[in-house]
Amino acid sequence: DMVQLPDEMALLKNLVRLSAQANKLTVLPWLSGHMASLKILDLAANPLVALPPSLGALENVLETLNINDCETLTDPPPLIVNAGQKHMLTYLRKVWRGYNTRRMVCVGLKMGRFRIDLSHPKMQELVELRLDKN
Repeated sequence: DMVQLPDEMALLKNLVRLSAQANKLTVLPWLSGHMASLKILDLAANPLVALPPSLGALENVLETLNINDCETLTDPPPLIVNAGQKHMLTYLRKVWRGYNTRRMVCVGLKMGRFRIDLSHPKMQELVELRLDKN
């Protein structure tokens, strides 16, 4: 079983579908806007702990994000995951934007518990963090 996807995966700018079901992936590389053609990302049945915030850069492109049976996923928080794909990608986009602008606005996302990794060097540069109405 595969335990890690290569970081270079983000360089596949023409990739439309990525299926990595039923492996032993616990983390993903930072997939970014370079993968502007990615429409289907199938990660079902992996022991993922977190989705990279960079997936938020694909919010308007990604049509299907399958994380069924990823029972160890804690980020995004379960309340956001249960609200559906659109809510998840919005959350990830807001975290991603926070990394890039030093301002994170996560208002009204119904996050439940705050589980964003504040140890990331970019997060330590935040100048504004809004968690209203969660």
